[in-house]
Amino acid sequence: MAKRGVLIFPRFENEALIHMLREKYDTSVEKVRPHITLVFPFASDIGSNELKEHIKTALTGVKAFNLSLKGITFVEERDNHLFLNVCDGAGEIIEIHKKLYTGILKDFFPDFLRKVTYLPHMTIGNLIHDKNFEMNLSEINKFEEVFKCRLNEIAVEYLTEDWTSIREFSIFLK
Repeated sequence: MAKRGVLIFPRFENEALIHMLREKYDTSVEKVRPHITLVFPFASDIGSNELKEHIKTALTGVKAFNLSLKGITFVEERDNHLFLNVCDGAGEIIEIHKKLYTGILKDFFPDFLRKVTYLPHMTIGNLIHDKNFEMNLSEINKFEEVFKCRLNEIAVEYLTEDWTSIREFSIFLK
């Protein structure tokens, strides 16, 4: 049974700053590139072609759009996670997220999302075991870099046993 996720991997001119933060705060930095999750990891026997057709159908009419991220939110109730906030493009991402969780993916909608609203973000780490918690939180609160790009690709990633992410296929938006 394959474990997969549907993700956005934005490319920013200044993305080295995201890598710098993730190296400091994210233990999965070597396993998956910076991303925004559209469909959370799910295990299924859905074939690659069937999944690709579902995604293409769900994305009918969705066009490439501008994306910007700015500001980091500390989310204590989510294991002290650090979220890089989506500014421009949040509405489009929410719509794509809803469209993807239809048809063959409807039954994979995660329970935790029944209790909270899906909020597009890029996880850059957490402060769960942070010895310098106050100092790092202060540093994060001062982080004001803006990340901008044109988003035109949705990726399906296969997840290995240790959660390493491997590209299965991409769908390109026009």
